Amino acid sequence: MESLLAAGQTREAVETAKQFLKASPGPEAEALVVEAYEARIRALMASGMYDDAQVLASFVSDRFRAYRDRSVPLLRQSQMMSVKNFELLLAE
Repeated sequence: MESLLAAGQTREAVETAKQFLKASPGPEAEALVVEAYEARIRALMASGMYDDAQVLASFVSDRFRAYRDRSVPLLRQSQMMSVKNFELLLAE
């Protein structure tokens, strides 16, 4: 998964981490999945896909409650960017 993240292949990293979680459930696997999701959320925001990032961050926050301290800031950031983007569109 680390090589996928390093190559910017966040979607593939998420899928790989999810497969690892299925094969080897536990806190270590969950942490890897959350790490992969965080990278995916950041990639979505970098691409201007704030709404998609917000939905994914909300899912991660709900699904992996033990890691909310990591996912909530991304959720807030994606929400703010989505609102900011909307406000810019209104100003045009």
